[in-house]
Amino acid sequence: MLPEGTKTPPLQRIIDETTVMARQHFSSWRFEPDGNDAGGADFAFMGFPNGEMRAVVHLMKPQGRPNFYLHSAFPWLAAGAPARMTVHGIHTNLFGLEGFFEAGVNGQSVTFFDPLFALNKGRYRVGGEYDFALAAVCLNARRATPPDFDLMMNADPDAPDYYSFRGYLHKVRQTTFLDQLFDVFRTAVMRVGGGHLYIDIHVGHHRFDPDEVLASGATMTGTLWLQGCLAEEAQTGSQ
Repeated sequence: MLPEGTKTPPLQRIIDETTVMARQHFSSWRFEPDGNDAGGADFAFMGFPNGEMRAVVHLMKPQGRPNFYLHSAFPWLAAGAPARMTVHGIHTNLFGLEGFFEAGVNGQSVTFFDPLFALNKGRYRVGGEYDFALAAVCLNARRATPPDFDLMMNADPDAPDYYSFRGYLHKVRQTTFLDQLFDVFRTAVMRVGGGHLYIDIHVGHHRFDPDEVLASGATMTGTLWLQGCLAEEAQTGSQ
């Protein structure tokens, strides 16, 4: 059963097309971290089974309630640029349903949201080195003048996984999500040692003029929401 107001696309379609990937039972549950204990709850992790851009749905059924309710829903960018990174910090909410990583390579660190955190949180440890796939959504991408250096900086102190960026395009491809066309730009956003940190940035195709050609070597700027998950859970391509 869905909450009132959700029986319309695209949320209804997302619910209809996801499949259960995992279930978990919590012995206690609070609707807010400082709220009263509502007793136990069942958790269902649902997601699109395939595609480069997918959806994740978290469903909860607190003790004594007959139905699950929608806890959260968000896109999962299931393809990204490969990066081997050391985890410096793990940040999560009270029940570990959603989480962020602070991770670095060659002394440079970024923070990213892991859409599969609820499934894989037990596999991580601070100080461990892991192969990640890094990707992002950008809603305000535009052409820019070439930077003197590759740049990415935090854009919101309350959202550590949001960054302003300016970088060189390395590869360009296209994909779809809910029948919408997206351009995917593998972009060098930060210098790390003798190389670069790349991110696959997903931008709605409508953002650019139909006659505008964005090819390798062009420069793009905007604000992105950074995601990362274990490379073995994602589709990655060579740089």
